[in-house]
Order: sequence, then C-alpha cells, then structure tokens
Amino acid sequence: GHAKKPKPRWLMPGEVVEVEIEDIGICASPIVDEAAIA
Repeated sequence: GHAKKPKPRWLMPGEVVEVEIEDIGICASPIVDEAAIA
C-alpha cells in the first residue's frame, strides 16, 4: 500500500498478475492503461 516503506511498487500497464490454484488452473489479469480503455 501507499504507507509501505521502502517506497511501494505499483503495477504498470503491460504487467500480468497470475494466481494459480492447484488442480483448478491459473487466472491471469493483464494490467492495462485506464486511458486505453476509454
């Protein structure tokens, strides 16, 4: 979060967040620029 020390690292457009649940699969969420959606 914003109060983290050292300075936080925010997700950037082009990065992908992946969560894997064993025996179920992987959920991947790409990070996109908000302006690119509009």
